Amino acid sequence: MIFEFDGGTNLDPEKDSYIHDARLVFVGDSLESNWTSWNAGREDHKMVFKLRREGS
Repeated sequence: MIFEFDGGTNLDPEKDSYIHDARLVFVGDSLESNWTSWNAGREDHKMVFKLRREGS
């Protein structure tokens, strides 16, 4: 699943910090989530979370 920022209220993307996009990838019992944070109108940093289900 891919999510992209499409505007909002009470937020100025040219000044504020926000999550601009996120990608969720499901593979078996694992989930990888990649987020891109923007600040002051440009990309600031990326975050990656890797989750794996333990036992069943």
